[in-house]
Amino acid sequence: MYSGKHRQDSAIQELIVSSVKNTLLDHPECCSVEGVPNARTPIVRFFHKPSLTRCDLAFRHGLGCENTKLIEYDAVLLLSKYL
Repeated sequence: MYSGKHRQDSAIQELIVSSVKNTLLDHPECCSVEGVPNARTPIVRFFHKPSLTRCDLAFRHGLGCENTKLIEYDAVLLLSKYL
């Protein structure tokens, strides 16, 4: 997974995509799970039923991880206004 410093080679990315896809297939709240390991940016696509959200998980670089941290931080700030 993303360590904050380096990209993984394509074989590792394919392994990660396959592993994440298989994990999501075991969760009933996720459907339409599709792995795309050989894309320019390897992803796993799925639909999250509880939130009615289509999701793409990317594994090529850490930008998605850093964006997630930013979204979490923004969500905490937003919720703190209402608590």
